[in-house]
Amino acid sequence: MGTLRAAAGSDELLAGLLLGVVALAVGLLLARAGRRRPALAAGPVPVHGLLFAAAFVAGLALAPGPAVPGWPPPNGWALAAAAVVALAAGPLLAGFDARSSGRGLGPVLLAVTFAGIWSTVPDTEAALVALGAALPLALLGWPWPLASLGRAGSWAVAGSLGWVVATGGAGRPSAVVGGAACLGLLAVEPVARQLDRERRSVLRCVPGGPLGAVVVAAVQLGLVYVAARVAGTRPTLAGAAAVAGAELAAGVALTLAVTAAGARRGWCSWCTDGTSSGRWASRPTGRTVQGRTSISDNDQEAC
Repeated sequence: MGTLRAAAGSDELLAGLLLGVVALAVGLLLARAGRRRPALAAGPVPVHGLLFAAAFVAGLALAPGPAVPGWPPPNGWALAAAAVVALAAGPLLAGFDARSSGRGLGPVLLAVTFAGIWSTVPDTEAALVALGAALPLALLGWPWPLASLGRAGSWAVAGSLGWVVATGGAGRPSAVVGGAACLGLLAVEPVARQLDRERRSVLRCVPGGPLGAVVVAAVQLGLVYVAARVAGTRPTLAGAAAVAGAELAAGVALTLAVTAAGARRGWCSWCTDGTSSGRWASRPTGRTVQGRTSISDNDQEAC
């Protein structure tokens, strides 16, 4: 509780919150403007990632101290670690967002991710700025999905995440591994989909609307806890990598099992209508073969 109170009163968190609120206001205006454009009226506007990155960078500039938190890097490998994490996270975030943009899951899960990173890195200045920016912007995804990360925004978020993890965890290398593993479901879902022979996503098995987002966030919280408080606190880099690898393997295996069971039993045959309302849509039309409903490729993408 003392750590939480100190973080809540820190200048870094307040700087991130201030810029996050400003970015939220801009996002709300863009979402409202997007509703008036036919090309964007079908779903959330893809601006969250860029707004977060802008708020994070501006928050670093406003943070107290003679230099930007994390600069210069505490040791030589921090920049290389930041680049590796960013290059790994970029395609994962972009792929996840492409399948969940209509539901606004990305902004919500990222807030949980940065909370986990803050709780595991020993140098928390940049992590607090990122967490402060991410918390208000989560409202662009819940309870109504108003904005998604966007492809360019996914890479901007990946770069920010890599910087926070590498510079904040440089004093304890296991924290770099644990911080990167705080991607949680944002990494598990894309990897599992690539390993699935039919390229199915477990997100199709989760109800739409605010309740579905809460379920996904609860799963993310469990994955992030293991990454941050177990992998990220190991005394050795090898130990952290072993825990993070085991968590990823277990998460992917469970995701594949849930997806297969859902497709077999019909849990995943319902999907949201792909709009910001999050209402349940009617079952896609298709022909029944051996007691199962076959759904067209277009319907599967809509799910």
